[in-house]
Amino acid sequence: MSYRIAIATKDGKVVTDHFGHCERFSIVEVKETEYSFLEFREVTPACDGGAHTVESMSAAVTALKDCSYILVYQIGWGAVLFLEEFSIKPITFSGFVEDGIRKVMEEDKRKKDEVFETKSEIRSKTKSEIESIKK
Repeated sequence: MSYRIAIATKDGKVVTDHFGHCERFSIVEVKETEYSFLEFREVTPACDGGAHTVESMSAAVTALKDCSYILVYQIGWGAVLFLEEFSIKPITFSGFVEDGIRKVMEEDKRKKDEVFETKSEIRSKTKSEIESIKK
């Protein structure tokens, strides 16, 4: 299963931008343990000199709605809440894009492992409860 990451970067090498100020995101697609660059995506910045509107935030988030993660240098709480409503997880990072992508990939794997462990625990508990009912 693949997923996409939107990266706030001016040069494609370093994560540089605050979410609300970013005019262009680099979009990468991750498939298992590999990733590839898809495109640069232009967006209207959500922040206009410190002011945010529902419309500007909505436009920026909607432009990235096919992404599972957003890798940014900084992000405000309002934007975090907006992104979470679209099931997009923001991750703040300072450094090279490649290192940031690896961080997101590790986060995604950890999240999937937790879901698998939880499902396994539920299955195990359910099986034992079913067995006790059968007796």
